Amino acid sequence: MITDYTSLQAAAIEWMARDQDTTLIARIPTFIQFFEAKMNRDLFVRQMESRATTTVDTTTAEPEMISLPTDFAYQHGFSTLAARLAKLPP
Repeated sequence: MITDYTSLQAAAIEWMARDQDTTLIARIPTFIQFFEAKMNRDLFVRQMESRATTTVDTTTAEPEMISLPTDFAYQHGFSTLAARLAKLPP
């Protein structure tokens, strides 16, 4: 059973059935990092989503540009206060 990083490495060695190949064993941490990076790029689940708000500063040279969160991966959607207010009944 894989319960931590060490047991993950041991399971990879066992699965490859090449426990005498020291060069390959030394590269297992790199393989794990590559797999983790690929999954972080390809796998999007609700727990990875977050909501962010910002205020547009119209006094700057480029008011149409806003700063993105440091952990920004992709945009799922967005709305503006003006668009939400326009939907309200008079």
